[in-house]
Amino acid sequence: MKESVKLPEEWADWKITGFVGGGSDFYVYRAVKESDDKTFVSAIKVFDLEFPMDESDEKTPVQQTNGNKDTVSAYYEAFVDSMKSLYIMNECTNIVSIQDHAIVKQTDRLMIFLRMEFLTCLMDYQREHFFTEDDAIKLGLDICNALRYCEKKQTAHADIKPEHIYITKQGDFKLGDFVSADLSSEMDNSNDSFDALAYAAPEVYHSAQNEKFESSVDQYSLGMVLYQVMNRNRPPLLEGEKQIYSHGEIEEVRRKRFDGALLPAPADASEEFAQIILKACSYDPEDRYSNAEEMYNALEQLRLNRRRMQDDDPDGTVNLDEVQRNRDQT
Repeated sequence: MKESVKLPEEWADWKITGFVGGGSDFYVYRAVKESDDKTFVSAIKVFDLEFPMDESDEKTPVQQTNGNKDTVSAYYEAFVDSMKSLYIMNECTNIVSIQDHAIVKQTDRLMIFLRMEFLTCLMDYQREHFFTEDDAIKLGLDICNALRYCEKKQTAHADIKPEHIYITKQGDFKLGDFVSADLSSEMDNSNDSFDALAYAAPEVYHSAQNEKFESSVDQYSLGMVLYQVMNRNRPPLLEGEKQIYSHGEIEEVRRKRFDGALLPAPADASEEFAQIILKACSYDPEDRYSNAEEMYNALEQLRLNRRRMQDDDPDGTVNLDEVQRNRDQT
């Protein structure tokens, strides 16, 4: 864990005030800047990418590149190109805004700094907030809106999971970490890390290295996020009601999912919401929604149906989910 980091010279007016978290090749910090009696708060994500110069050097999984000067330069150019599209994505209100970036290029490593809006990660939010079905529908609509924008720009995130979803103080959900997904796929697209595929579509698990994916993999991953939110934070196919499951049990049901096992409905979802989730999580991509727009429309229709039921029951005396189930069965 790197609890502090030296920021680039051009960011001298920003000060690190806290360590947020990190992964194998990146760290996230809270940073502030004081200006004209105002305090600005941002998140700074730092990618520390090493490229061993000797074949005998020990390599971490993210370093399996036979690194050399040409490799460093290649990733530098690739990152610069990717930043052009990331800044364009600031147009979408449901994608985390990138405010600035800086690159420190050395002989055998790249230090990549991203400054972006400071938000709460979905995983942290879930620890303190109970998700209702309305909350989950809002989550699905917001991230579907981000995916609609991605499809318009002919790009895929390919790594949607709770760690890459954020929520604003106003309660809006945003999709982030496009660079994390991009660098991970570029540098280590092997399937050795089974845990990294917790929300992945089956075709991602069965893919060849560096294979390009259709946008429906994002739809599947969003569906899997919604599934677990409405399934008491448990993946599909787990049996029983235990509080803690072993790593082996989790791995076993994940392999079943990747092999095409039929998924049951999430435990706490209404029948109509379950149908949307299960369609998004279809094993065969052809059975999923044709695009993010179609999934968005299904979720929006469900939201409107529930709002009509709430208008018919202003005192909240009726169980909306029970009414929805009865309505679905008629």
